[in-house]
Amino acid sequence: MSTTLDDVKGRFELLWDRIVEDSELGSVYGKILSILYLSDEPASQRDLSQKTQVSIPAVSKALDYLVAEGVVRKFKKKGDRTYYYSTLKNPREMVIQRYSKILEAQENIRQEILSLKTELKHSYIKEKEKGEARRLHSILQDFEEIFNEVEKALVELNLTLAKR
Repeated sequence: MSTTLDDVKGRFELLWDRIVEDSELGSVYGKILSILYLSDEPASQRDLSQKTQVSIPAVSKALDYLVAEGVVRKFKKKGDRTYYYSTLKNPREMVIQRYSKILEAQENIRQEILSLKTELKHSYIKEKEKGEARRLHSILQDFEEIFNEVEKALVELNLTLAKR
């Protein structure tokens, strides 16, 4: 069965969603982590929501992720029903771990871009779709170049952090 332009476009949209999602995570997570790292006391979801000016559901989602990643600890104080959060790792370890994961995700996205370019090259494209296919190829080419540059920078940063 031949891949169509619509198939490649659908995968491209999913890839773009991943890229946007990854980039938007940083803001809320960064705010929460900075508050927890700089505080002597653990914080509740409500505390973090007020300090970050982010909704409680968004804070909750971020905290669930950070707990699952092993960066933040979730616990209750004796006699209190509220959950509190504190950091488990020092910032240096967390940054090195995060950049290693970003580098891995970066490589996965780069491979997906290469796969999309190959699929597009071998897709059945109707005459009226050729302009759209050229635009998509151009975008994928730009993404590949950008991701190659970002990958180089991340590798260099990772090596620098590991040396310290």
